[in-house]
Amino acid sequence: MPPARPEVHALVETYLKRHPAERAQLEPLLASLDAEADPTSRATLPSHITCSAVVIDRNRRVLHIHHRAGGLVPAPGGHVEPDDRTVLATALRKVSEEAGIKPGDLCLSPQFLDAPIDIDVHDIDADPRRGEPEHRHFDLRFVFYVAHSDTEIALQDEEVSGADWRSFEQVGSPTLRAKLLKADLDGRPEPVTASVLVYDDTGRYLLHLRDNYPDISEPGTFALLGGGREPGDPSLEATIHRELAEEVPGLHLSDLEPFAVEETTGVDGMCVPIQTFAGRWNGNPDTLQLNEGVLLHWFPLGMLHRLRLPPSTAALLQRHAAQRSSQTGPPDIGETAPPYRDLGSPSSPGLVRVPQLEEPPVRGEQEGGPTRLPPEQYAETVLKATAFACVYFTDEEDRPLQLHSVYSPTHPWQFVGGTMDPGERPWQTAVRECREETGITPPGPARLLASVYSLPGAEWPYSTVGLVFDGGRLTEEQIRGIALDPDEHDEARVLPLQEWEPLMPPRDFARLSAVMEARRTGTAAYFDTWDWGNG
Repeated sequence: MPPARPEVHALVETYLKRHPAERAQLEPLLASLDAEADPTSRATLPSHITCSAVVIDRNRRVLHIHHRAGGLVPAPGGHVEPDDRTVLATALRKVSEEAGIKPGDLCLSPQFLDAPIDIDVHDIDADPRRGEPEHRHFDLRFVFYVAHSDTEIALQDEEVSGADWRSFEQVGSPTLRAKLLKADLDGRPEPVTASVLVYDDTGRYLLHLRDNYPDISEPGTFALLGGGREPGDPSLEATIHRELAEEVPGLHLSDLEPFAVEETTGVDGMCVPIQTFAGRWNGNPDTLQLNEGVLLHWFPLGMLHRLRLPPSTAALLQRHAAQRSSQTGPPDIGETAPPYRDLGSPSSPGLVRVPQLEEPPVRGEQEGGPTRLPPEQYAETVLKATAFACVYFTDEEDRPLQLHSVYSPTHPWQFVGGTMDPGERPWQTAVRECREETGITPPGPARLLASVYSLPGAEWPYSTVGLVFDGGRLTEEQIRGIALDPDEHDEARVLPLQEWEPLMPPRDFARLSAVMEARRTGTAAYFDTWDWGNG
């Protein structure tokens, strides 16, 4: 999949805001982005896009590559390949191919971020050996800083005969040289991304469950709120406030303090220095509007090991907690704090809300009479569970149908269904999920085949309660007509029961067997995973 045209168009427009006098020269490039042919393909003539990397070290020198063919000494660069996710990725790939510098040894500059510093327009002579006529290149040139001082060059001997580092004044391209001399580029890496570590007075941390999409960083994991700096942000603290306003309007932090600078790896494999701020907030995340990601939730430190959380983030939270404890002492767990909200799965979270109690129940006797826990503390003692509803289908030969998950390697084959949304009844959930995942509307009301219960496990901190309904038998034509949601499933398969066993974890296969037996006998099953796992 070549780079998306809207993204390239946005990069060109960002560049033209800095250099409006070049708009007339780049009008053919803008027109090519609206044309039918792929503007990033080298087969598109009479012009197409190429990409170059302006790699700057800490001595304010630019990397140049000596090409064997033609004796040219440009910055690393070349044509876009179909597998390049972005034009920035093309520039990164060419640095790796020609100079052996991996994306993880490079980072973006705070001055230009992911926008080009220069767009050069130059004509290319005809090449009879390749059958290429004379044509034109629009070369997008991106700035990268060398992230680590011990980075070494490993040349591609087949096409490259050498490399050298040149001062800005010695850069061969006139347009690039002029822009470098005007830019405040010192080659010293600094954060271009900001995150915020939100904590409350009881020592809990607010974590954000990311969407499970492959084109975002660390999909399907818990993370801190935040994001990348944009050209209009005057500071990284301003980046945080803008990101919060976009992602979680209503979450206002007035006491942000710089806490730490950490490194992570971006979607393109680059080194991403992150400035983490810390801010205190004692609100209820259930009252916030979440525009990105799946959910927001408070977590105590003791629960972090049960989450899908990058080790670096867990270490950062532990560090902050230790620092706070040394300064203020252990948190006062009796202070008012918002109640927990239940977690769903990364793909389709549902909520089972803990009721707000007017009169919390008695939790023990003390001298002078019974004592009551504050509502928020009592809420922590109440069992919390996600609820889901599924539909069991077979073909006309009673062979079970299941869907193959793209997001859960631990549970690869699943019934049609998912987690309940607020206000839904189980059968409504089953119908909605069935339509979303397969395009089929199951006939109803359906017979209940099984109730499923599980205690808290390693992946999620709360138990699950689910209902499996009988969706009946599908014809061969109906099965062929299933329309899968590619973000959730990539295959619908029908197999005899015994052939499912090697494809599934033992617990999942036992549940499938129990549901199949319930349909056969007419007696609904109760499947308790604790009972199954403990004999």
